[in-house]
Amino acid sequence: MLRSPGLIVTFCALAMSTIAAAQAGSGRPALPDAPSQQRAHQIAADLTLTTPLTALASAPYKPLTPHQKFRYFLHHAYSPYTFVTAMYDATYAQAIGDPRGYGGGMEGWGKRLGAAVAGTETRSFFGTFLFPSLLHQDPRYFALYKGSKAKRAFHALSRTVVVRADDGHNTFNTSGLLSIAFTESLENAWMPAGERGAGITFSRMLGALQGDATSYLLREFTPDLQRLFRRLAPKKVKRIEQRLPPGITGTPPKN
Repeated sequence: MLRSPGLIVTFCALAMSTIAAAQAGSGRPALPDAPSQQRAHQIAADLTLTTPLTALASAPYKPLTPHQKFRYFLHHAYSPYTFVTAMYDATYAQAIGDPRGYGGGMEGWGKRLGAAVAGTETRSFFGTFLFPSLLHQDPRYFALYKGSKAKRAFHALSRTVVVRADDGHNTFNTSGLLSIAFTESLENAWMPAGERGAGITFSRMLGALQGDATSYLLREFTPDLQRLFRRLAPKKVKRIEQRLPPGITGTPPKN
């Protein structure tokens, strides 16, 4: 799968530092912030219903059946987000000329797009359905959504090597690491000749791990980003948001 990890990691770092700066500079006591904290947890709970493969760590654990894991894979396979992400990856790779063997122009972009789609779909099949089903592991990210920033960041990063087994206990992320190894090895079948080999494949595996860590950080801190953007958004934007359906804004519907 083609990636642009530098831009994504930079975005995460800037976003998290902005959150910390805004909270440190607010000068507000803890009590007045309580309602916004409750709203953040409401948003977080709703996000677990709308974001695939994300669940609350504090909620009672209910394992996924193999059929449910396969449905998650199908959801990813047909999701417009999957293809939009692949188009972005292909465009970014085209701009930097990576891999060079694909050439330029629309033909080169098409090859990069095909490689991006093939890589992400293969990784989803192995990492969401096949290996989690065979090894009885849960492919979801279990978010904390509360606690110190350092604790939550460490939790997100540690999920690259720690996963829940279907019995609810933490275990080594064998299914995730195997899915990376198999996907990056299979990519040698469609990568240009100069982009194959053990060393390059291992480098892509490290890139995939970095991408997972970034994804978990974004999932963990999405409620914080939403709360910050709502606080800083102009009044016109807030009025528009109030007219949108709750499912779009991440706000639970009123009873």
